[in-house]
Amino acid sequence: MERFRQPRSKRRVHKRFVIAVEGEKSEKAYFDFLQHLFQVSIKTLTSKSGNSSPDKVVHRLKKEAQKAGRHKEDQYWIVVDRDSWNEEIMHALYRSEFSVAVSNPCFEVWLHAHLFTPAILGDCNSYVQKIRRQIQSFDKNLCGFNPNSKTVNKAVLQMKQYIRFTQNNLWPDPGGSDLFKLVAEIMSASKHR
Repeated sequence: MERFRQPRSKRRVHKRFVIAVEGEKSEKAYFDFLQHLFQVSIKTLTSKSGNSSPDKVVHRLKKEAQKAGRHKEDQYWIVVDRDSWNEEIMHALYRSEFSVAVSNPCFEVWLHAHLFTPAILGDCNSYVQKIRRQIQSFDKNLCGFNPNSKTVNKAVLQMKQYIRFTQNNLWPDPGGSDLFKLVAEIMSASKHR
């Protein structure tokens, strides 16, 4: 007697994170680490040279959302640096249909929080140099930077406290990153699997 197979449901059970980033390497490497560490589904949409403006990041995310079809459990995030974008561009990001995480001045501010107490150091190069003093091989591919659940949680808690006391705008003040919101969501999704 032949068995009848039930058709497979097309409904996914687990949350998926789709993250459009401004950079080409560092952000992707970091979210790849998190995907492996927390065993969650993360798709990182990187920028190619010359296509990193916030409006192009939003466009890539919209295109992916249309292509993949949005599921209610999925989260779509825009991750950008504050550095040289004017306030009008930043306000437009926050008016988009997606969640936004901004590091001021750059993504390395977030990486810095895994190793040190958040602080205003100056430009992006200042953060890179301080990380390199701790991890000599550190580069854009995050060579030598190996976050674990303890250091990621430390960064989330430290930055959450730092932002609470310094944020005056929609985006973080210098030395801050609200990436803690996205990373906390990723950690939470891992716990609910």
